Amino acid sequence: MGVEKRKQLRLTVIFIVLICIFTGLGLWFRGNPLFTGQGLRRRNQPAAPEPTYAPYEPAVYYDAEPDAAPAALALPKDGAPISRFYTTARAAVFTFSGLGNERELQSVLDALKKSDSRATFFVTPEDLETRADQVEQITRAGHSLGIGVALGENANVNQLRSAMQSEAEKLRSDYRAYYELFVRPTFGSGNAALQQAAAAGGFHVLTELKEAVPEKVSRMTDAEEIISATFKENDGTLQRGEIVHFQMGLFQYSDTVLGDLVERVIAEKCSYPVVPADAVAEDTASLYRYPLPKDQILGEVRDKIYPGHLAGKTPEEIFEIIREGYIGIPWIVSHYFMPGFTDEQARRLDQTGIIKNDENYVFLTFDDWGTDSTVDKLLGVLEKHNATATFFVKTQYVPYNPNLLRAIAQAGHTVGAHTHKHIPLSNEVQPTYFVELDEQQRMELEEDIVTCYDTMQYIIGDLTDADGKPSLSLLFRQPTLAVGRNGLETVFDCGYTHAIAGNYTTTDYEAESAAALAEDVKKNIKPGAILVMHFSDNAQYTAEAVDMLLTEYENNGSGYQFVGLNKVL
Repeated sequence: MGVEKRKQLRLTVIFIVLICIFTGLGLWFRGNPLFTGQGLRRRNQPAAPEPTYAPYEPAVYYDAEPDAAPAALALPKDGAPISRFYTTARAAVFTFSGLGNERELQSVLDALKKSDSRATFFVTPEDLETRADQVEQITRAGHSLGIGVALGENANVNQLRSAMQSEAEKLRSDYRAYYELFVRPTFGSGNAALQQAAAAGGFHVLTELKEAVPEKVSRMTDAEEIISATFKENDGTLQRGEIVHFQMGLFQYSDTVLGDLVERVIAEKCSYPVVPADAVAEDTASLYRYPLPKDQILGEVRDKIYPGHLAGKTPEEIFEIIREGYIGIPWIVSHYFMPGFTDEQARRLDQTGIIKNDENYVFLTFDDWGTDSTVDKLLGVLEKHNATATFFVKTQYVPYNPNLLRAIAQAGHTVGAHTHKHIPLSNEVQPTYFVELDEQQRMELEEDIVTCYDTMQYIIGDLTDADGKPSLSLLFRQPTLAVGRNGLETVFDCGYTHAIAGNYTTTDYEAESAAALAEDVKKNIKPGAILVMHFSDNAQYTAEAVDMLLTEYENNGSGYQFVGLNKVL
């Protein structure tokens, strides 16, 4: 053998040896806990204890066949990311991704167990291959799984769809995941290729309405500090159907702070049970499409509010329409409070705020808008006493939380308009003197009250109450109860049938206690009474006061029936 050949052979042998060495090192790094993405767990920290949860028995609503179609869902079919479920179910959804740190995972599972909460964990093919023990812990704890997708730079639609389908088959065969399997990118909200692949494969992409662990908190170690950094003070509690995502493996200096964060978010920010995404999807009776398709809106409701209803009417005819549809309040009694009307006309308009009836009906009404904790508490009180009410809604912030409006209507209550931006029907010069809206203000009011109704018809326009009447009424409550002829004419010209004040306004947003508020309201309850209250967050004692009142009237046999205005109007 020549010198050159021997040299070439030695180089080949050295090259092979180097490949073997580097391969061995790679396998060692991959298997060593210090290099498996488990955060900054130190050597002297004990391994995570074995979980003590009961075995997972999933709620099966797929057919047992892996390729069976899911239950009919009111979810987008184009792969568009879902950041919230449009549902009236009393539930929030927590999702997690980024397995690896065993101690962190255990802290999360412990936190969820304390509140009997269930979540959805997105796992990747790598998780299934190298962290199967962690996936087992998750399913044994009663949580569901989702498909985690790593988006490579060159991944195309067919490759992504194939990967999703392969992982779905594995989750169903190995983990009995016969439920709606959602897809989530490992980071970000995905791209067009992911959406197209999900749509082609029959999957739905999940993102979040609230990212609980943004990059900016990765160095923090205190859960309260993290909440302050990620949740705004005026956010209120989590909404029905809201999805909150927790990225695992991001905290650099603590393996347990994520568990602390989960526990605090549940305790401080959530008034609903926390459930997996598939549980919300399974509750198809509570899901709806938003905005509602036009053909799903009831004919009695669809596009009923628009200018022109008074066209061709004489001033006398218009006044009669106002007189028949206006329900006033005792302290609005002269032209000083009702600009545009003469004293004689003002006296002809209702000043009682009462709807006479023979059934002992009393009408609780609530104005404005609130967040979930406030409104859900009030809805619970009304349901407890089998009472219905009327909610006059200021719709400016309703599009940020349509589920709450639909929950109000689905509970059987009457819904009316309270403008979009709380525009009054006259201008207050001083507390006892008002002037008419000018033409510019009147036009702004016109646009506002049409917007108010349109906002609501696309959320609750398909719903009816227990008597079969549309939940969305043509009733209007004027902001501050102030009125003027121009303002009232605009309301009726747009198609509203009634402008309603009441026999007593509580100013419950200034109440100092529930007992004092209940006593104040009780003095003004009589057959046909319309009580003006609020369901805004600053009306903090209203739900408790209503509970006290209804309990007392149930116990003393008064015979009062608390119903919505739809019952008589």
